Amino acid sequence: PPDDRPLTRPGIHVFRFWEGVRDGDCATVAQLSARAWETWERDDAYTSEPMGLFRYDQPGAPEGRMLLLTWYDNLTSWERSRTPHPEAAANFQRRLALSRSAIAYATRLIA
Repeated sequence: PPDDRPLTRPGIHVFRFWEGVRDGDCATVAQLSARAWETWERDDAYTSEPMGLFRYDQPGAPEGRMLLLTWYDNLTSWERSRTPHPEAAANFQRRLALSRSAIAYATRLIA
C-alpha cells in the first residue's frame, strides 16, 4: 500500500496468511503473486484488487509469515475468484507450495 490510511472502501477484505515461508522464498512469493495477478485481475467474472503483500519481519528466523490483503466488491466475487484463469492458478499453486500452511479470513467493511 502507498500509505497507512485505514481501509474505507466498502466490500470484502480478505486477509490470507501463509505460515512457514522461508526467508529466502519471500521474493519468489511476491514474483509469483505479481505474475498471477496479470491474468487474475483481468477476469470479468469478479471484481477484485490486491491491496498489499506483507512479510512479517522476524530477524534471524529461518521462516516466517506472510500476509496478502485483497479487496472484493462482494462475497460472490471472492467465490468466483476461487477458480481463476489457469495461468494464475498455476502461479498460486507454486506460491502455496512455498509455505507450510495457509488460511484466509474474509471480512466485510460496511461504510
